Amino acid sequence: MKGVAWWLAPLAALTLNCRPPAPPSPPPAPPAPGPTRPAAPHPASGPGPADCGPAVEGQIDAVRAVVVDDLIRQAVREASEGRTPLGPIVLAEEQRLPNGQSFVKDVAPDFLERFAGRTPPVANYSSAFLVEKGRTVRIQEPIAFATGRICWTSPTLVLVDARKLSGTGNRAFRATVEQRDGSWTVTSLGERH
Repeated sequence: MKGVAWWLAPLAALTLNCRPPAPPSPPPAPPAPGPTRPAAPHPASGPGPADCGPAVEGQIDAVRAVVVDDLIRQAVREASEGRTPLGPIVLAEEQRLPNGQSFVKDVAPDFLERFAGRTPPVANYSSAFLVEKGRTVRIQEPIAFATGRICWTSPTLVLVDARKLSGTGNRAFRATVEQRDGSWTVTSLGERH
């Protein structure tokens, strides 16, 4: 009997130690809300995706075009003042992946057509590159303009994230675009950080 008890003792100890853990206690109740006053949004920040409404059908490209046009005019002005070099101007569309990475791609042909006949000329992003022996090579140092997330705060007020990509660095912008008298206009453009 001693041998059996000796053999059962470790088994009993394991059984006692293998109980499921106690359920977690509920989190403490949040503090009672006090009177708050929302801060005024910085021009280069704004509502997040939860604050965005549905897009106005048929207006996305018109909104994107006025933002890109404003950025191009700004780059041409800075180049004429000698502050930055002006390379070939190319357009891209920015897309964000769920993991936070972003990439740029060519804009649709009908969007590019909005900039036809412009001086300096505007081309698609891929035109600044060519493939040699299986490697992608930049032909020239372009200045790329891309639009990203678009947030419709109302049918006539839109926030657009945009980017200027060049050899001197990348700059991120947030544009506020309003529809006035049937036309879209950039009312503010600030750098995002």
